[in-house]
Amino acid sequence: MTLNEFFEILRKNLIFIIVLAVVGALVAYFATGFIKSGYLNQQLLFLTIESKNPQDQLRGLDPSTTTDTAVALMNNSPQTSGSSTDAKKVASQVIRLTTESKNGQNSELVGQMATEKFNDEIKTYVPNYNLKLIQINQTTAPSRRLLNTNVLAVFGAAVGFLTALMLILIGNYFKIL
Repeated sequence: MTLNEFFEILRKNLIFIIVLAVVGALVAYFATGFIKSGYLNQQLLFLTIESKNPQDQLRGLDPSTTTDTAVALMNNSPQTSGSSTDAKKVASQVIRLTTESKNGQNSELVGQMATEKFNDEIKTYVPNYNLKLIQINQTTAPSRRLLNTNVLAVFGAAVGFLTALMLILIGNYFKIL
């Protein structure tokens, strides 16, 4: 195949190439709306467990399952508008709390509010024990997570163009097109 034949094939299928490039750009552009963006903040929390009665040394209270319960309570708590929290168990009695918000300072406050709310709420579930979440590390500075829609649209157009080119060349090679 000479270069002139190659360009002739591309010229015949120019509309197909343009359509796939535009479809790729549109898919990439609108897909960014489904991906979360905002400020991300993480902190490590330690779940302290103390018995209110000194003779009752944590009888029947397993730290590992108590941590699982704490994670479930924190993940099921109602969120403030424009923010979200995600708690994950790191180890027995250690929880990583990740907060995401559209505002950098708000993401730190959401984490503090979630911790305080848990400390108040857990008293109703386990009245015989003092359970409390304590922060054990410095709160990370909120990191911004943002996707540039224009860059992704160009990338989608390039993927669409290359896909069209590949399909045309394979179809021509096998004499399908």
